[in-house]
Amino acid sequence: MKRQKILIIVLLSLFVLLLAGYFFVIRPLTEPEKVETVAPETEAGEALGSGDRFFLFGSLSRSDIAQIEVENEYGTFAFYQAEQNKFKIKGYDAVPYSENLFAALVNVSSYTLSKTKVGSNLSDEKIAEYGLDQPAARWTVTSNGGDKFTVLVGDRLLTGGGYYCMLEGRRSVYVLGTEVADTVLVPIERYVTPVLTTGISQENYYQVNHFTVYQDGDMLLRIRLKDKKDQNNPEALAENIMDYPTSYYPNSNMYYEIIFSYLELRAKSCYKLGAAAEDFAAVGLDHPAHEIAFEYEGQTFRLSFSARTEDGTYYVCSSLYPNVIGVCSAEDHAYLEYSLIDWIDPYVYQEYITNIRQFSVSTDAVQASFRLTHDKDANDKPLLNVTVNEREGLREDYIPSFREYYKSLLAVSIQDYYSADTYATMTPEEMEAYASDPANAYMTFTAKTLSGEETVYRFYPYSTRHSLVTVDGVGEFYVLTDLVKKIENDTIRILNGEEVTAFEKS
Repeated sequence: MKRQKILIIVLLSLFVLLLAGYFFVIRPLTEPEKVETVAPETEAGEALGSGDRFFLFGSLSRSDIAQIEVENEYGTFAFYQAEQNKFKIKGYDAVPYSENLFAALVNVSSYTLSKTKVGSNLSDEKIAEYGLDQPAARWTVTSNGGDKFTVLVGDRLLTGGGYYCMLEGRRSVYVLGTEVADTVLVPIERYVTPVLTTGISQENYYQVNHFTVYQDGDMLLRIRLKDKKDQNNPEALAENIMDYPTSYYPNSNMYYEIIFSYLELRAKSCYKLGAAAEDFAAVGLDHPAHEIAFEYEGQTFRLSFSARTEDGTYYVCSSLYPNVIGVCSAEDHAYLEYSLIDWIDPYVYQEYITNIRQFSVSTDAVQASFRLTHDKDANDKPLLNVTVNEREGLREDYIPSFREYYKSLLAVSIQDYYSADTYATMTPEEMEAYASDPANAYMTFTAKTLSGEETVYRFYPYSTRHSLVTVDGVGEFYVLTDLVKKIENDTIRILNGEEVTAFEKS
C-alpha cells in the first residue's frame, strides 16, 4: 500500500509539472502574434463598408432618389421618380422600360461600394492615367433632399474586372465593378421595352376587327367580323369575312394565330427612342414596306414595318409609341411577305345551308332558283323545304339529294392565281376585257343569306380546264372548270328529279 501511495504522488507531481510547462512555455510559443489593427481613414463624404472598402458617397435607397442622369458616348438620359418608387424616363413618360435593368442602374449608381481605392489627392497626370481626364461616361444621382453626387467613369482595368471611377470634386480614384458597363455605358434604347401592342385579352382576342394589311402603301386585304345575324353558326364566338378586295373567306387558322400573337406583342430590341423624321427615313419607315392596322374595343392599332433587312429582321414602329423604333425577327412575322392567296381559304363559297334564304344558278344550258325555308319537325330536328323557280316545292324524300347538290356548291376551290399568259388563249388585255363583262360568264351563281346579304359568283373559262372566278365582280384566281360544269349538270339533275351525288366527277 505504501508503494502505491508513493507512485500516485509521483505521477501527480509529474502531471502538475507538464501542465505548468504547457501554459508557461509551449502555448506562448504557438499562439499567433497579436497585431493591433487600425481602421482606414476616410475622406470627407466617403463611407466605410465591409472589408474596409470605401463607398464613394453614402448609399441611397431607391425611395430616396429623385433622379438618375447618365451621360455617355450615346447621349444623355435620365430616370426620375414620378411618384412613390415609380420612375419614368424623362421626356418619355409613357414609354415602358426594363424594371430589372433599371434596378441594376439604381444599385450601381447609388450603392457605390468600391472594390478598392487606388489613391487620394492624385495629380492631373495620375488622374489622366486612369482615363478620368476625359471620362467615358458620368452619372449624377440627385436625392429627394437636393443633394447631388456625380461619378466619372474612366478606363476599364486591364484585367477586365472593373472600371476606374472618381467622385466629381474629390481627387481620389476607386475601382467599381463590371456592372457599370451594362448600366451606365449603354444607350437609353437598351432600357426601353419596345411594346407594339398591349391591352388585348386572351379571353376575347377574336374580337379584333377590320384587320387590314398594306404592302408598299397599297391595301392588300381587310378582314372584318361578321355581324351576329350573318354568322353561319349563331353560337360561334366570332366569324370573319374579307370586305377587301372582295368577300373571300380568310384562312381562319392562320388569321387567329396571328392575332393571338398580338396579345402583348414586343419587338426583340429597341433601335431608337425619340425617333425623328431622319431616323425613320434611315431605316425605310418613312415609306413602310408593310403595315398592319386593326381595331379592338374602340382602339385602333397600326404597325409599320420596313422591308426585310439582310440579317433577317424588320424595323418596326407602333402607333402606341410613335417615337420608338424597334427591331423584330422576320421569322416571327413571316406573314408580312404573304400574298393574297396565302390569306384566303381556298373554298370560294362556304355558307351553311341553314343560313341561306335563296340561291340561283344560271348558264346557257340551265336557269334555276331555289328558295329555302327552315323549320323544325315534331322532334325539334331541322326541317328544310325547297321551292324551285318560285313554282313548286321539292318532295320531302328528295331533300337528301338536294343536300348533296348543295355540297357540290361548297366543293369549288381556288387553285392559284389566273394568268392569261400561261395558256395563250388570250392576251392579258383581252382577258381583262373578257372578264369585265358579266355576259361572258359561263355560269353565274348568286346566294342570299337569311339576313339579306347577297353575293354573286361568276366563272369565266379561259382554257379547257381553268376558269377565272369573280366574287362580286372581283377576280384574281382560277378554279377547275370541271367543278363548274358539275354544278351545271347537278342543277339539271335536280330540275329533272334525278339523284345527285356530291363527289362524282361530273
